[in-house]
Amino acid sequence: MKTLNTTIITVLMLILSAGTLATGTVSAADTANANNPAEAIAENDYQLFDKLERSLLYGLQSEHTGVVESVLFNAIEYKTLHPEFESDAVEEKLVKTINLGATHTIRYKAYLALSYYRNQDIFGPNEDVEVVLKTKDQNGFFRFIDDVIKYDQLTAR
Repeated sequence: MKTLNTTIITVLMLILSAGTLATGTVSAADTANANNPAEAIAENDYQLFDKLERSLLYGLQSEHTGVVESVLFNAIEYKTLHPEFESDAVEEKLVKTINLGATHTIRYKAYLALSYYRNQDIFGPNEDVEVVLKTKDQNGFFRFIDDVIKYDQLTAR
């Protein structure tokens, strides 16, 4: 039981630390690269995206369905806040989760997350998606993604 609690706490700390980074922080790279702002932004993005990727991959490995579902929501939230974030490793892990996830719910939410990653443009402007995200209703947000995908599949563009 102690190992289970330690694992959950570790995963949650990684998720929270990545979330904190997603909202923006000032780092030593900002100060060191103050003379070249473009270089500082690139370095910050690299560090941020590396942490996001590691936390998502780690969380998706969890044996606890609640942790995996939260990580799937966080994956979409990160992609909304940072549309330029791309990770082949995260997409591969989402595909594996779609095929081998512990429950139907996890498999379907992984499908929705992967659909969002690959087709972010069908969901409208990020500002609209952020409004739905701000409700922090994870199931409601997954329903939103599901509705948009179904609408896109049933209508000609």
